[in-house]
Amino acid sequence: MAFSKKRKLNIGVLGHIDSGKTTLCQSLSTILSTGALDKNPQAQERGITLDLQFSAIETPNYLLTLTDCPGHASLIRTIIGGAQIIDFCLMVIDATKGIQTQTAEGLIIASVTVKVIVVVLNKVDLLPKGPAGEKRLQKLKKAIEKAFSLPQFEYVKVVTFSAKESSLSRPSPSDPTTSFSSLSPPALELVEELEAAAAAVLVGSGGEELEAPSPSKLLFLVDHCFPIKGKGKVATGKVVRGSLSVGQIVQIPQLGIERKVKSIQMFRKNVELAQRGDRVGALLTQFDDSLLERGLICSPNSVALLSQVLVTVSAISFFKWKISPSFKYHVSIGHYTVMASFSFFSPSTSDTLVKELEDESSNTATNFQLAEDYENIGDQLKENYALAVMTLATPIYAPLHSLYIASKLDIDVDSKDCRLAFHGKLVRALSPAEAQLKLFTRKNLEGIVDRVTSKRELIAANLFAKGADVNLFVGLQVTLENGDAGTIASAFGKSGKFKVTFTKDFSEPAPAKSTKVMLAYKKFPKKKGVQAAKKLQQ
Repeated sequence: MAFSKKRKLNIGVLGHIDSGKTTLCQSLSTILSTGALDKNPQAQERGITLDLQFSAIETPNYLLTLTDCPGHASLIRTIIGGAQIIDFCLMVIDATKGIQTQTAEGLIIASVTVKVIVVVLNKVDLLPKGPAGEKRLQKLKKAIEKAFSLPQFEYVKVVTFSAKESSLSRPSPSDPTTSFSSLSPPALELVEELEAAAAAVLVGSGGEELEAPSPSKLLFLVDHCFPIKGKGKVATGKVVRGSLSVGQIVQIPQLGIERKVKSIQMFRKNVELAQRGDRVGALLTQFDDSLLERGLICSPNSVALLSQVLVTVSAISFFKWKISPSFKYHVSIGHYTVMASFSFFSPSTSDTLVKELEDESSNTATNFQLAEDYENIGDQLKENYALAVMTLATPIYAPLHSLYIASKLDIDVDSKDCRLAFHGKLVRALSPAEAQLKLFTRKNLEGIVDRVTSKRELIAANLFAKGADVNLFVGLQVTLENGDAGTIASAFGKSGKFKVTFTKDFSEPAPAKSTKVMLAYKKFPKKKGVQAAKKLQQ
C-alpha cells in the first residue's frame, strides 16, 4: 500500500522514568525522526528523556507514530502536551517494580485523553526464571488489569515484552530506517497488538470504520521548530484539523505573521499534502524560529486569542486536595501551560448540558444564556459535571472545543499525591461583560417562633443577628416545621426579630413558642460601589 494511503495514528508512550520507554520505541520503530532515541546531548548526559521524541512503525497497512513522553515528574507539562496529540496510549510498566508514581499519573492522563490503551509489562527478562517468576508475572498482570479497568477506557490489553532483547539490531540515529520484516518476533507480536488497538480506535459505535473527516480549516500543533540554513524554518507537529499542502499560506497567530509552505516531509518522505492525523515537518519561509518553540499554525484568522472562556468541568477522582475558586491552577491546552483562575457554577441540568456543550456539532454553546442566574458551587466541586468561567493569566491562541487539563504543579514532585485536578473542554469565548455571570450561593437560615399574635401572624426570632437589616429580607417566604408558608412582613424592633404574615389560618397543630422557622434564599455578591448589604432572590 502506498505510504500516503496508509491509516495513520499517533501512539503516546507513557510510563515511569526508567521503565524502558525509549528502548521499547527503538525495538519497535522502522523510521526515526531527527530527535528520536534521546539524541539530545542533555538527554544523553543525564540518561533520561527530556522532551517529546518521535519515531514510527510502518506496517503494510498502518503508519503508527510513537510519541515517547518523558517519565520524570518534573516534566509533567511536556507529558500532558504530548498526551493531547495522541489517538491511543502505550503504557510501559517495569515488570520488576509494578505501578509507580508516574505510572499512576500517566494512567490518569490517558483516562482523560484516550479510550484505548495497551499496557506493556516490560523487562520481563529480569524476573526470576521458572514457576516463581511466572507466578509473580501473573499476579502483576491481574493487578494491572484491575488498576486499568476504568470506565473511561473502551479497550484495554495487557501484554509482556522485553525491549532490551528486541532492540539489539534496531535503527539508530546514524541509520534511521529499516524494514518492517526485520523486527524481532516478539516485536512483531507487539505490533500486531498495536494494530488491533488502532482498529479499535478507528471503529465507531456502529461497527464500521469512522468516516473521513469533512473539510475544515487547518490546525497544526507544533512541538519543535528549527532552521535550515538558506531555505527557511521547519515546524514539526501533528495536523489535528483540516489539511496542510505545499504552497498554502498559513498563519502563526502568536507571532502575528503569515508564511508560505515551501515543502512537507512525513518521516523523511516528501509529500504534497498532509491531512488530519498526519505527523509532518513543514518548511516555511523565513521567521524567527526562537519565538516558536511550541504552539500552533492555522488557516489565517481561524483561531482566536482567548482570555476568558466558558468551559466544562469534570473533577479527577484521584485528586485529593480541595478544588476551590480561590486557588490558581496550571492549565494545559495543547502545548501551552499557563496559570488560570476559575469561577465554578452549576445549572439545574448540568450533566445533560455539559455533554451538549462539548458536542462540537451542537449549537448549545452559542445559544447558552449567560444572562441567567446560576448557582455558585464554590469549593463543592465533586466528580459530577459542572461549568466554569476560566480566566487565563496569559491569553493564548487556542481553538474552541480543545481539551484542557487543570493541575496543581506546585505540589511537591516527590509526593505521591495526584497533581491533576480536573479537565474539560473550551466551549465559548467570553467578553469581559459576559464573564461577569450572576452567580448565587444557596443559604438556609433557621430561627424559632417567639410568639403567635393572631391566627395568621407571628413574631419570629433567632434567624437574624442583632442589628441586621431585616428590611432586605422583607417579602421573602419562610416555612414553619408543620409546612405552613408565610412572608416576612417587617422587622420587629432592633433585636433581629421580625413579623411573619400568612394568607390563611395556621394548620393544626398551631405553631407554639420555639417552633422552627426556616428561610431558604439565594445570595448574590455585592456589586462594586454599592453599599447595600445583600441582594436577595427567592
